[in-house]
Amino acid sequence: MPREVAEVIEKDILPHIPEKHKKDFFQFSLPAILKHKLSPEHWKAIVQIASHIPEEDKWYFFISGLPATLWHKLTPEHLQIIAQITPHVPKQHSQRFFEYSLPGVLKRKLTIEQLNQQAELAKHYVTKLGGTFYAGKVVTENFGKLAPPNQTVNRLTFDKTDSVLIPLGGRLTGHLIRIVTKKAFEAWQKAHDAGIPVEPITRSYEIKNGDYKGMVRVYTKAIGEVLPEYLKQNPHHEDELEKQRQGILTQLKNHGIEHGHAHHDHNFTVTMEKGKPQLHLIDWDRAESK
Repeated sequence: MPREVAEVIEKDILPHIPEKHKKDFFQFSLPAILKHKLSPEHWKAIVQIASHIPEEDKWYFFISGLPATLWHKLTPEHLQIIAQITPHVPKQHSQRFFEYSLPGVLKRKLTIEQLNQQAELAKHYVTKLGGTFYAGKVVTENFGKLAPPNQTVNRLTFDKTDSVLIPLGGRLTGHLIRIVTKKAFEAWQKAHDAGIPVEPITRSYEIKNGDYKGMVRVYTKAIGEVLPEYLKQNPHHEDELEKQRQGILTQLKNHGIEHGHAHHDHNFTVTMEKGKPQLHLIDWDRAESK
């Protein structure tokens, strides 16, 4: 092993790997990294990438994300572009970005120019969507497929259990489609019409054919930050938001509406309205109404 490589590993990598993971690093990850015979420029870019990854995730990047990324035989220039992208991946999504999203992007063999364009679009999407948890997930899962804001609308992907959520990109960035059962939609519409603070319904129609025949396609908008992430930054609003949560649950009960998973904190989002936090209940795929 060249001396300069050994110095990078000792100085810039090992301090970030917990003792309990060092055996795996030396036995599996380091040999997988070294077989690529990286140049000093490669290592410089790798250290730059790592500098933008949250401390608690750095070890996972070196053990799993980096070896997976290097399989694509990247040039130092590619790694430098990745280093520019990394700061725009919200920290809670960085692990998933390197393990799942980035390898998929690299398989598409985008040019340096295309990667640069996607890096700029990632910044735009995160800004447009308010830097939220949802924004980070959309950018992480769709990097390489982000459309410019002045172009035709495109459908993006969003990994979700139980139901279908389709973020829209291009001209309609910030809008999304949910596909829910007719029963769930009727409960959502009832809550919406009753003035309960819920995910807005901009338009909807029943699906007449295909895999989702009989279900309802609902057009809505991404609103606010999910409650757990908001409270991390604004713990002083916890009492007020808990009061609002109980108020929403009471309203649902009074109107004979069952949301289905209102116990899940990530199904509440927070917006700022007239300088005050406002709670909203989202994700109505399990809802029903009496």
